[in-house]
Amino acid sequence: PPVVGEGRAGSRAGRACELDPSDGQVANSYGWMLLQSGRPGDSVAPLEKAKELLPNVAYVRNNLGVAY
Repeated sequence: PPVVGEGRAGSRAGRACELDPSDGQVANSYGWMLLQSGRPGDSVAPLEKAKELLPNVAYVRNNLGVAY
């Protein structure tokens, strides 16, 4: 996954997604970090994954909507 900015938080969030691709909270957090760092195109894939894993969580759907 792409690295968010220059910070360690983005690198660690991307790595967490790699280590546990079944964790929707991690995917959502990573997608949101990408979105907030000005990379909406890169944020869509992790946010789509989060929506797939957490289909009934409203803020996940909201974050994806913001990315689009």
